[in-house]
Amino acid sequence: MKTLRIEKDAQKMLDKLDKHTYKRIFVALRGLLEEPPLGDIKPLKGELHGWFRLRIGGWRAEYEIINQTVCVHRVSSRGSAY
Repeated sequence: MKTLRIEKDAQKMLDKLDKHTYKRIFVALRGLLEEPPLGDIKPLKGELHGWFRLRIGGWRAEYEIINQTVCVHRVSSRGSAY
């Protein structure tokens, strides 16, 4: 069973959001725990090889999977992602 870990930088961004957006992103992040993961997911390339991005409307979450743990490293608006 997978677990979800939200890193400090990602949590800081989530804490700044309004309740509606926060809930929408958090529900999408929980979808990553499903088998297969739910959402618009693509692998990242270059220096972020091994990470994935989850698109949630105008927001992006960057994460990697380590030993059945989904580690969310960053959550950012589409314009400032990557």
